[in-house]
Amino acid sequence: MKKTIAVTIILFMTCAISLFAATISDPNNKISFTMPENWSKDKKESVTGVSISSNHSSDTSAANIQVDISNGEGVTIETIAPELVKQYAAMDKSAKVIEKKYITLNGEKAYVIIITMNSEGMPLKIKTVAIIKNNSFCNIVYTATLDAFDANDPALQTVLKTLTWK
Repeated sequence: MKKTIAVTIILFMTCAISLFAATISDPNNKISFTMPENWSKDKKESVTGVSISSNHSSDTSAANIQVDISNGEGVTIETIAPELVKQYAAMDKSAKVIEKKYITLNGEKAYVIIITMNSEGMPLKIKTVAIIKNNSFCNIVYTATLDAFDANDPALQTVLKTLTWK
């Protein structure tokens, strides 16, 4: 009997946590994702996307995820990939591509690029995941200080695993 009650309580708590997880949508309501635990939506508004930040961010452990969506009509992931590499190279002389590859994300071909750079003396690591679906281009950019990148990566994985197209 005690086991049955314990299992029931655990199942209830698991469902309750799932029910109260925040779902975030872009301003045009084309995509949504689950808010990672201990992260919050940034107050600044964007026409094309939404930005979330770690609630534990400080000057040395800052982490942010920006999810933007735009018209992807006539664009392929193969044409976007080299443009992302060029964009980072032009953005900052300190930018160094450390990884670039194609992956499958929620059944769709996506492109991932990881760079390191120094921004005003602060070492950063940036992971961009680009995906095109339903004539929409979704660009997910995860930025963190070098020291905080690995610790905050599970938040990016939450966004990627729960990304839903409407």
